[in-house]
Amino acid sequence: MDYYYESSTVKDKTFKWLFNNPDYHDIQFIIGEKRIYGNKNYLRYASEYFAKYLSESPGKDCSMNIDDYCYETYYAYLRMLHDDYIKIDSTNIAELTKLAYSHDEKQLMIYCKNFIRQILCYQNRNKYLPLIRNYDLDGFDDQIQSILEPFENS
Repeated sequence: MDYYYESSTVKDKTFKWLFNNPDYHDIQFIIGEKRIYGNKNYLRYASEYFAKYLSESPGKDCSMNIDDYCYETYYAYLRMLHDDYIKIDSTNIAELTKLAYSHDEKQLMIYCKNFIRQILCYQNRNKYLPLIRNYDLDGFDDQIQSILEPFENS
């Protein structure tokens, strides 16, 4: 099951053109053999993580090797920073949650938690409960209890 999250903000109309635009980039994200182009000024504006990380290299073109995430996941994340749109499904939720946690991306974490909340059930608990525990996701206690309780009492 796929879920799409997007909001209609000024951001999605104004800055979308900067995303993955080789003509207006000063940073490259290298993932395997693929590249995603970005604009450091915009990324510093859109993300506290990039504001901290990129403050060390103002004005210089640079590149970041991304080894912890697949291309599709990092592409989805950077796109979300530009236009508030992201597709979350069972194939990318683990990496997106890890990325949201490690980059302290609050909006992405909200999207990940909403996805897990909508899909979590007894049948898929072995996939999603470790994510909830590993990343200390809050707000799931009642839902977990309601999923497990009928089976613990039988």
